[in-house]
Amino acid sequence: MLFKINKDGTGYDTLMSFTGVNGKKPYGTPIIVGHTLYGMTSESSTGFGTIFKFNLPVGIDELSAEMGVNIFPNPFTNELRVTCEKKGELFLYDLEGKEILHQKAIAGETKINTEKIASGFYLIKYTDGSRSATGRIVKY
Repeated sequence: MLFKINKDGTGYDTLMSFTGVNGKKPYGTPIIVGHTLYGMTSESSTGFGTIFKFNLPVGIDELSAEMGVNIFPNPFTNELRVTCEKKGELFLYDLEGKEILHQKAIAGETKINTEKIASGFYLIKYTDGSRSATGRIVKY
């Protein structure tokens, strides 16, 4: 299943489930070309695997608009920069929901070394203790 975490962190919305036409049993590792995620399944309604394509918009508008947080560049390579009005915490998650990174954010600019993080789509969450917001970012 591909999913989107709700802005308030209370749950998620399903973007694509792997049943019927989309196939069952995702197989292998998805690949990213531009802003499109491609993958395959080992089984579908036809009895054979299928290739799926999902256009995942890249954006951090939710963070900027709701909390005064800016994350750049996006897409990024070896470093992310985060500017925020209040100190808080940053969490980076892969698309399976596994926490990849946890770092304190200071008021002003925080630099995050991302050299050891694999290329792919990630969710970044910022919380200031009373509020939180999540956005999507891409590492090339």
